[in-house]
Amino acid sequence: MGCGGSKAINSSAVASPNTKPSEHKLPQQPQEKIPVSPLTTQAQTAEAPPEPPTEEATSAKKDTQSTSAAPLVKQESSGMENSQPQTAGMADAPAPMVVDSPGTSQGGNNRGVSKQPLRHFEVINDLDAYGLGDEDDDTEPLNLGPTEKTSDQIDNIYKAVSSNMLFRNLAKPILMEVIESMAHRDVKAGEVIIQQGSKDGKEFYVLYEGECNLAKEQPLDSKPLHLLLHPTTGFGELSLLYRAPRSATITAKTDAKLWVLHSKVFNQIQHKWQAKEQAARMELINSVKMLQELDQHQRELLCDALERVEFKAGETIFHEGDKGDVLYLIKNGTADVSVKGVGKVATLINGMAFGERAILNEGEVRSATVTAISNMVCYALGRNDCHQLLGNVTEVRLIKVLQQVPILARLDQQQLYSMSRLMTLVKYKAGEAVFRKGDIGDAFYIVESGTFVAKDGDRLLPNAEMARGSCFGEMALMSTSNKRGADIVAQEDSSALRLPKEEFVKRLGHLDDLHNLWRVYALSKVDLFINLPHEIIVNIAKEMKSVLYRKGDAVVRLGEDGDSFYILEQGKCAVIGQSGKKLVELGGGMHFGEGALLTNNKRMATVEVISDECRLLVLGKKEFDNLLPEHVLNNLKEELKNFKGEETSIADSFNLNEVEILKAIGMGAYGVVYLVKFQGQLYAMKTISKKHMIQIQQADVIIQEKKLLSRCKNRFIVNLVVSAQDDGCLYMLMDPVLGGELFNYVVEHSTHVGLPEDHARFFAACTVMGLEYLHEQSILYRDLKLENLLIAANGYLKIADLGIAKMLAPGEKTYTFKGTPDYMAPEYLNKSGVTLAADWWALGVLIYEMCSGCTPFQADDPIDMFRRIIKVDYQCPPHFSPILQDLLKRLLEKKVTRRLGCGRTGALEVKQHPWFLPIDWDKLAKHQLPAPWIPDVTIDDIPDMDTSEHPVEQSVPVTPEEQKFFEDF
Repeated sequence: MGCGGSKAINSSAVASPNTKPSEHKLPQQPQEKIPVSPLTTQAQTAEAPPEPPTEEATSAKKDTQSTSAAPLVKQESSGMENSQPQTAGMADAPAPMVVDSPGTSQGGNNRGVSKQPLRHFEVINDLDAYGLGDEDDDTEPLNLGPTEKTSDQIDNIYKAVSSNMLFRNLAKPILMEVIESMAHRDVKAGEVIIQQGSKDGKEFYVLYEGECNLAKEQPLDSKPLHLLLHPTTGFGELSLLYRAPRSATITAKTDAKLWVLHSKVFNQIQHKWQAKEQAARMELINSVKMLQELDQHQRELLCDALERVEFKAGETIFHEGDKGDVLYLIKNGTADVSVKGVGKVATLINGMAFGERAILNEGEVRSATVTAISNMVCYALGRNDCHQLLGNVTEVRLIKVLQQVPILARLDQQQLYSMSRLMTLVKYKAGEAVFRKGDIGDAFYIVESGTFVAKDGDRLLPNAEMARGSCFGEMALMSTSNKRGADIVAQEDSSALRLPKEEFVKRLGHLDDLHNLWRVYALSKVDLFINLPHEIIVNIAKEMKSVLYRKGDAVVRLGEDGDSFYILEQGKCAVIGQSGKKLVELGGGMHFGEGALLTNNKRMATVEVISDECRLLVLGKKEFDNLLPEHVLNNLKEELKNFKGEETSIADSFNLNEVEILKAIGMGAYGVVYLVKFQGQLYAMKTISKKHMIQIQQADVIIQEKKLLSRCKNRFIVNLVVSAQDDGCLYMLMDPVLGGELFNYVVEHSTHVGLPEDHARFFAACTVMGLEYLHEQSILYRDLKLENLLIAANGYLKIADLGIAKMLAPGEKTYTFKGTPDYMAPEYLNKSGVTLAADWWALGVLIYEMCSGCTPFQADDPIDMFRRIIKVDYQCPPHFSPILQDLLKRLLEKKVTRRLGCGRTGALEVKQHPWFLPIDWDKLAKHQLPAPWIPDVTIDDIPDMDTSEHPVEQSVPVTPEEQKFFEDF
């Protein structure tokens, strides 16, 4: 194993247990184990608002687009660009790089690692090593001092920062504003500017008069490092990203003068410019008529896909007759449009678009020549990027219409896409009938242009007029023959897109059957039913009845007898507990009440409709009993005893006094995880001191984690069973996952070149399933790494620890610097905003590490590691198969809109990559594929940790005022 791992404090892991290889026995190589102290580090929360895109011209011109990551270069051991001692940034290099999550490990701390360097540079055993406070707290007063500068001083600062990773890609106006905002500070000889190990770093410095000494205590027996810093040296830049402990001490040797940049100021400047740039891009996108029918989220995606290009005066952008695949939006400059035989026909100016038909159809030929008559700055949108993100623009517009048709509401995106591709344009003259009342319905229509009216004889029907985007004739798609109920007539010369029923049925089947397919899919997600034969699932789906509820209706009530199971088709419901507090919100596709089909238990909560309308599929206990053979029912009842789903949870009967604590199996900055027994079942119980969470100002973090866990119930996630609290502590009862961390497995079972690809593929596939589920819930995970993937008793992985996960609305980005640096995508560092796409980048890092033993961007110096991430500077070992290399290239893609998993089909893109071809995803979902390794662990194998010094053991009751922090737990 070539590298170790920083420890996120997660919710379910154990120290490496005794193991039992399965039939897929792994080759083993003796490893020299080095004891590592338990990690108790915390996650970074240094706010990092977005950085505007560089103002440098890209090389994308004349309809050409970059479609790959940066060229691969040989990975150097240090990652340094030259062999000379570096002064700039030395105070932050190499810093301890554990930017970790704040959960608690189920005992994964006592692990051995290989004799090679840890991948995160140092292991820190300090609870506050990275300070979880928000560095951009607007309430923090800033007394930075005077900022006036001479032109010479500005030039000197520019020289000091222009080659620095954090500054060199800034547009010159932004960089100049940053320089002008730096404040003057005088320091006396002997004054300490930065203290090694300090956790309060929020400033970057440029020395412009005097000299400073740098002293760095080295690990182990290495000699301390000493350097003399001269004017125009910059240092401390990592503090602009996050609050890592300072890795060197810098002291003024003489009286000295500094220019100081505070991280808050730096972030505010970038945020302002990013917002300005995004607004300018959106204004240009909104000016394109053909894009105006896209929704806000879709247009935001296109904004992110735009690439800046520049043209010089006199340069031809494209010629008449060229094949076009790029739409251009003019930010600055003018261009002439000319046609052969006619000459100049138009002039294009700021804010205008040209070449828009190129993104509609492949092989579109340019109808004119466009030539720059001044220097121009444009944004380019390629057809391939547009199609990957949204599909064909016309089809996207049609899908938007189709989604509003009630009888099509349960069709998925792919089915709607297929429908849109089957539609053909039909033109009608004014007064021409599309069909007449009494005709047999044989097609569905969407108005493309003009106006149609619905008539009964000569009488116009209510709401009779239908313009562009309206639809009619949808009942023709049902399996039963329907006669038309009215005449549809073109009021003027008009056109409509027509979908024949025959084509629809041929490609997709009858609409009734498609509705049933969705029901089958939803039922297959119910853990209790996951191993039922497919034919039984189909029969259950057919038996379910669709029932409409209104806002405020109680679908089930606390304490009443349960006799039905429910799946939400449309709308939202809230689960309300005994206290009257909303426990969780349920949306489309989610289910509840499955336990009522097998038991006579009372309802454990009230489920109330919170949307205006809510449509639910309902299955009664009597119908369920009639559908299932007796032996299948008996098997399900037996499984129910070990099933920890929502309806059969122990929430109603949970009593802390009845919990038997067996041993402490994990300990972290926030709490302790105990292996416990309740009602004869094993659980992992995460215990957190309320007083301690208030003292470290992290009460909201644990509340957020609990809220996210309450939304999740999936086989590839460590699930929350029930939460509780008393006067002093919070408790979360979790799935017990006692097979250890994937990290330990990789350390112990790797050959000298990592895991075999077959084994890595299985673990990666489990991870994809977990990420897909989280993303379906709009949850950005942010902490993917070997340590947070836990091995269950059957050898399958579960994603643990949602401590730094975040809910994101469609199109939303987050700018907080959280996660593990080795796994961070470039958008964390260039501050362009982080989306769900960051998890797919992290998957690429994870797969690389499993197959090689090291992370792809590993470097001894964190600045060098960040530099390599931004450049996508990695090299695949020679033993990586070509299709694995292709997968990594597409996951480790700098441009978010081109990254695998970020297109319109989401996780399906990843699943369909050739490297995953051996995976049967349906069998994987049902846990029917053999795992490469089955853990063999008993309670006795798990060490009992000493928690006597942990805040949990010292917890005291909180005051009524303090308890308000935990009302939502």
